[in-house]
Amino acid sequence: MKKRVDAQRAALRADAKAKHSLSGSASHAHRAVDVTTDMASCVCAYLRAKKIPYVVAPYEADPQLVYLELNGHVNGLLSEDSDLLIFGARKLYTKLDQSGSCIEIDIDRLKSSPLGSLAGPNQGSLLRLLAIISGCDYSPGITGYGPIKAAALVSRHRDLDAILAAVVRDGKTVPIEFRETARRADLAFRYQRVFDPVTRTLVTLNAIETEIEDEIIGPNMESTDALRIARGVWCPQTQRILAVPVHVQKFLSRVSRQPLAPLQSKQTIEKKVERVLGIKGTALSPFFSPRPAPSARCVNAYESPLKKSTASENVALKENIAPVVPMIIETSAPLKQSVTPFKTNPQVVPLITPKAEPTTPKKEYPTPRRIDFKRFAYNPQ
Repeated sequence: MKKRVDAQRAALRADAKAKHSLSGSASHAHRAVDVTTDMASCVCAYLRAKKIPYVVAPYEADPQLVYLELNGHVNGLLSEDSDLLIFGARKLYTKLDQSGSCIEIDIDRLKSSPLGSLAGPNQGSLLRLLAIISGCDYSPGITGYGPIKAAALVSRHRDLDAILAAVVRDGKTVPIEFRETARRADLAFRYQRVFDPVTRTLVTLNAIETEIEDEIIGPNMESTDALRIARGVWCPQTQRILAVPVHVQKFLSRVSRQPLAPLQSKQTIEKKVERVLGIKGTALSPFFSPRPAPSARCVNAYESPLKKSTASENVALKENIAPVVPMIIETSAPLKQSVTPFKTNPQVVPLITPKAEPTTPKKEYPTPRRIDFKRFAYNPQ
């Protein structure tokens, strides 16, 4: 909450400094947006309408994502939070931009990274210890030890007692309660409760070896309550059913009847291009290149503004143009196809181009002042 408030204040300062320009405050304004429970409920309703599987985490989202990856429900994780690696994620995609570029972090390649000294059979416990020393969501860390110094300390000693002794020898102060904080943080990283989509019950991220306090890993709950939370229809904080607004329900009633477009490979698209356009090879370029101007123009024979033709002109038209009812193709070159006589006798018009009327220059008006409508809020209710 504090980060959002700080970002909101920074956005207001940047907006005032840039004289009401969105370019300077957009990045701070994006960080200040708070996703409410009602917003999440509308997203869950849309996913249900489209029959897209999803899970709402009962407590923390990070261990829930890691549990889904470790049990084969997903192939990778997309997040801006690096704590997923501390929970045990194998593959993390982060720093995704608008062009689709991102950074892939594969824990199997940890040895070739700057943290290669932590790689090995105990790399999970060493990464948790690194996060606890440098500071994380469950530990304030030790003053004066950032990620770089903490990584060197953990790589050298590899044990909490030896690390704390080395910190004291360096003249740093270690809080008295830090050892208990480190123990609770390590348990929270390893055994926090998550939702299992197969059994539809709450389980722990890893198998519990001994009994752990509920205030560390989250209290257990009935399977019916866990399922309602996982489906996004029940709010555990307010103890109420999450109702979807009426205007969202009307939108979802239309969306549910529209099937999702299946994902198609490049080869499938190329086959469609070859079948429809008759172009062989890697023919994706015609979809993005401008279309050539048509050499023929379709004119409605019954609604054409051209004047009526004489009998001789009608005979010439029938000899040179393949009749199409009720359309006639107007082209500069005569068609060579065989001519089929009309079954009916529609009104045939000559190919006489009317004289172009003189155009008057348009009067230029001053450009109106631009109004930034993004600053106005819209409430559909």
